[in-house]
Amino acid sequence: MTQIQKADPGARTRALRYTLLVFVCCFILILLFLYNRDRLVDAIVDNLDMLLANSWLVLAVMLAVMSPVFVVGIYLLALGRRIAQAERFPPPGDRVLRDTRVMTGEAARQRGKLGQFAGVLVIVCGIAVSVLFWRGFVNLLA
Repeated sequence: MTQIQKADPGARTRALRYTLLVFVCCFILILLFLYNRDRLVDAIVDNLDMLLANSWLVLAVMLAVMSPVFVVGIYLLALGRRIAQAERFPPPGDRVLRDTRVMTGEAARQRGKLGQFAGVLVIVCGIAVSVLFWRGFVNLLA
């Protein structure tokens, strides 16, 4: 018999609130960037020699900008590990947004490994984007 984990009534509301909060924060950051774009360009142009001499600083800023991507990757790694260890999807104690069929055994372990692979892939892609931007910035200005 297939086991079903019932939806948590408050989980959907919390997920919607968190999504809205992230959306508003990103919107504000974009507005701040657009409002201060000219100042940012002027600061880069004024400090071009220092940025070229300390190109690692550009890489550090790019890694900081990509930190939300790394957080998602770490979350996927942790979730995949919990699923694989418990051999159950969704893992014990997790709330679900809708009624979900519970997977156990090998199917759950494979899903956990897939989550871990996705987490590693997200982190590697975030690092690659940061490094490629850094190399492009240095090559463009050199």
